[in-house]
Amino acid sequence: MSREIKDQRNCPRVRIKCGATVRGEHSWVMSICENISENGFFIRELGNEGVGSLIKLELELPDRDLPLVAEGRVVWRGKYNGIRNGGGIAFTRILKDDRKWLAEFVSKELSGKD
Repeated sequence: MSREIKDQRNCPRVRIKCGATVRGEHSWVMSICENISENGFFIRELGNEGVGSLIKLELELPDRDLPLVAEGRVVWRGKYNGIRNGGGIAFTRILKDDRKWLAEFVSKELSGKD
């Protein structure tokens, strides 16, 4: 049975390819972040973490000297764009300055300005 996932995004997202490390209760995975907003991101591989799982994460974002370190919750997982074990992560704990940086990064990417 197929289940439609309701898109609950309320912030714009941009496509990106950057390294992501996810640590959860059941797995530790190095993966790729495919798109991002100030509220969350899509990751190609989630390991064994299920919907609702809390994770610690590090994102190697462009234009940053240090990784963005935060915590998140798996809000959905499944097949997306041909990727079978990916999922959506919502940030649950992120520094205010990092969220601001993400909002500015997304805005800059959407406007096409360097």
